[in-house]
Amino acid sequence: MRRQCVCRSGLVLECLARNFRYEWYFLRGLRNTLEKKAKLFPERYHVRAVPRVRSLREWHEAVTAPAGGYRNAAEYYQQASALRVVGQIRVPALIVAAQDNPFIPFESFRHPAIVGNRSITLVTLERGGHCAFISRNGGRERFWAESRVVEFCEQHSEMVKCGQAP
Repeated sequence: MRRQCVCRSGLVLECLARNFRYEWYFLRGLRNTLEKKAKLFPERYHVRAVPRVRSLREWHEAVTAPAGGYRNAAEYYQQASALRVVGQIRVPALIVAAQDNPFIPFESFRHPAIVGNRSITLVTLERGGHCAFISRNGGRERFWAESRVVEFCEQHSEMVKCGQAP
């Protein structure tokens, strides 16, 4: 069975870039989500137990790692990073990345496991942020990344039918 997967998580989580305004906004959203979960599942989520975090790394140390069963943020970054397995990909895969991503440094997409893998197609843009890739123009290109995913799947579905897939 073949599956298509769109993954928005970073390849190298421990290299989270620091964009303080965006990070503050993101952390505020995470805290709001945690507060909602704590109301629904008070036995599992404890907002008071979370110290006032000022960075995503601190959030991962205080919330993400313990909730996921990791010892700390470093172990979470190591185990959750796609770089551990991206070199083993043997089916057509598409990575869409923006050079202005406020969280994931663009350099992480130049890793040998990515650029050296013939099964991976890397499409990069100068602008696109973390995962927006939304055009000001309407039509088919309005949601640019989604259009690339559809094109990629169509192209590779045809390759599979013709026996040309890598």
